[in-house]
Amino acid sequence: MGRQFRQETCRQALVRGSFWLDQSYDENQGQGLFKLLPMNSYSQLKAKSLQKPIELLWIDLQPSLKPFSKRLSCELATINHIVRRWEFHQEPDEYCTTQLIESYLLEELRKNKDEKPVLIGHGISGLFASNFAAKHPDLVDGLILISVDTKTSNYWFSHYYQMRNLYENLERQQVINHLVPMLLGSDNRVDHQKISGLFLNTLDKEYCKGSVLKPINMESIQIPQNLPVLVLVGDKDFVVDRQSKQRWQNLLKSGDRFAFIEDGYHFPQLFKSRQCASEIERFLMMTCNLSIPNTLTLLAG
Repeated sequence: MGRQFRQETCRQALVRGSFWLDQSYDENQGQGLFKLLPMNSYSQLKAKSLQKPIELLWIDLQPSLKPFSKRLSCELATINHIVRRWEFHQEPDEYCTTQLIESYLLEELRKNKDEKPVLIGHGISGLFASNFAAKHPDLVDGLILISVDTKTSNYWFSHYYQMRNLYENLERQQVINHLVPMLLGSDNRVDHQKISGLFLNTLDKEYCKGSVLKPINMESIQIPQNLPVLVLVGDKDFVVDRQSKQRWQNLLKSGDRFAFIEDGYHFPQLFKSRQCASEIERFLMMTCNLSIPNTLTLLAG
């Protein structure tokens, strides 16, 4: 009986996703992985904030990396938004497809049809969120993509696989140790040694398409045609490089927005969370709150 209960719990809470409020902030939430300065006052943003809170839903297929997004979530909540997170935890021996993950998220959102969230996703989670919104625009109110490329084989872990193939004499720990400062920046607030463990855990236990021996084969990205879209990319990101702006211009429709985050790396929401929050707030004020689609133009970053 105990084993059966455990399987049921894992199936519902882990495989189908965890759906929870993400509005608390703890200066030690990184568990010693990095040191952050105390949160600044957001009185200016609060003064301009929307009268009606908007529900923002983080889609996270690699939950080991959620400490990188926690601060941005808290700042958006400070501006008076409802911030939730939906996580997918893959069981070690379970065969997984994007269709399977989609069915679990679909089940959750259909329970609350009256509250359509704005989806947020980083990297491969952003690809999934974009394709989900394109297929189910009636359940979503908008889309925010962070460090997402139109090249569907371009992710941090694809660079890890390439480096493992290129430098066969290096151990996986050495490759990750080399990648971490490139992904986060050489910041003295980052404990690269501890953070490398998060990436290794993601590679071992979470949703990463492809492998060292097998190339990544992902479905093409789809953009919802009747929903506003915001794309944020760090201007120092070596994964989603500056040429991504031209690639996105060929895909985004009138009313969508692309913006570079100044001095941002592949996870700009970590140390550039205030700039990300400002871009997101401006985007929400001009689209979702007014309920007028296509009120933005594609701006230069």
